[in-house]
Amino acid sequence: MDLSDESGNVVVDNVHGTLGYLPPECYDSTMTQGVLLTRLSLATDIWSLAMCLVSMLAPGHLQHSYGVTSARILTNIPGHLRTLGVITILEQCLQRSPQHRPDIQTLASILI
Repeated sequence: MDLSDESGNVVVDNVHGTLGYLPPECYDSTMTQGVLLTRLSLATDIWSLAMCLVSMLAPGHLQHSYGVTSARILTNIPGHLRTLGVITILEQCLQRSPQHRPDIQTLASILI
């Protein structure tokens, strides 16, 4: 099932992915007419991108996002990498609410 709306969100009846990279909204499904639906958006990809960066900066310490705060996720990043401003970017990308994550254009302007 794929029900898109004008905001770019997509509602699907199945979500596949590696647990460590899935954002919190993937765990917040709604039962509609006997079907479990999950709302995904471009913000879903921003979370996953941030988790890719976390896994590169702190190999072996990837945690799934269910009930875990971004501060907890970022605790395993070594201190010498924290001075690069990477933590600020990751904190923005790992906001629990998809509406509070930067879009890709904003993220690109920060990185470039």
